[in-house]
Amino acid sequence: MPRIPYVYPAAGESEVGDRIRARRGEQGLLPIDGMLLNAPEVARGYNELVEIADMLRELLASLPRKSPPSPIPSTTINAAASRRDVFPPLLAAALDFCDASSIHVKVPQSVFDSLKEHLSAKEMVEVTAIVGVFHLISRFCVALDVAEVGEEDVPTIEV
Repeated sequence: MPRIPYVYPAAGESEVGDRIRARRGEQGLLPIDGMLLNAPEVARGYNELVEIADMLRELLASLPRKSPPSPIPSTTINAAASRRDVFPPLLAAALDFCDASSIHVKVPQSVFDSLKEHLSAKEMVEVTAIVGVFHLISRFCVALDVAEVGEEDVPTIEV
């Protein structure tokens, strides 16, 4: 049970609600959206960052792989790390950057530089913000029990 009631404005009642609906398409507003819409300014900022993330995801998905796609278990970082060779250099560098930021918070210069070889300063800021937002939103969902994730076990990473 969420700790704060969801807010689902009707179509046309909330500009940010309508923008989120447009991005979501047929799904309509999800529980995360309903929680964020308690604070429309936060919902607006989150939606804009997600739009950037969607664009980056599309860009990365359009890159050719060195070998046919193969499923990579998302349950452990080690499983993904062991399969970096199937990704193009940009995606491998992005995954290394995400892992470093997620596990250690402080990203080593070599990892940063590896990703920066492929991206502009603006894109580096966007990627860094996206990684941070995904960390923020996962903590947000657990703390407010959005979609009843607050009772789930939170995975830990061995460092």
